[in-house]
Amino acid sequence: MPYCIAALEDFIAIGSSDGSVRLFDSHNETELKVIQANNMKNNAVTCVDIKRVKGNNLLHIIVGHAKGQVVLFEVKGLPKYDKKKLLNLITFRVLKTVSDTH
Repeated sequence: MPYCIAALEDFIAIGSSDGSVRLFDSHNETELKVIQANNMKNNAVTCVDIKRVKGNNLLHIIVGHAKGQVVLFEVKGLPKYDKKKLLNLITFRVLKTVSDTH
């Protein structure tokens, strides 16, 4: 179930109740990638934001979860609007996870 949304130029990110973020291309409305940290499954996404860094095909996506965790993702290999590129070349990795647990 979708909980939150963020948009940036060519991309839309939708945070879900299962802890995943679905990244879409806003021009042709195709799903590019499902992004999820392994330790955040079934921990609902309550907020999401996107920032473009270092060129056209690199994004940072920051995700807030219902139990207080914040995860920063790096997404690479995004297709440019006017060029064809295989969607399976899009990769992501977790840069940092922060928890409010003291």
